Amino acid sequence: MNDTGNTTSRQVQREAGKDSFSSDGALDPIRARAYHLFELRGRQPGHALDDWLQAEREYLRLQSWNQENKRNP
Repeated sequence: MNDTGNTTSRQVQREAGKDSFSSDGALDPIRARAYHLFELRGRQPGHALDDWLQAEREYLRLQSWNQENKRNP
């Protein structure tokens, strides 16, 4: 993906979806969170990849926390 600063969220989703979490159902919550981050920034273009990666990190952190709490209630 060529990141010229004008990367669209659709391009990021297409690229991320290649090796992403779609098989475990994570794609929808990550997509929703990335869009929410975009809205929080005032819908400024050019940050789609940053939003997507932050959403993935948050998702993975939450999944890790949930797994830890299942093992140690």
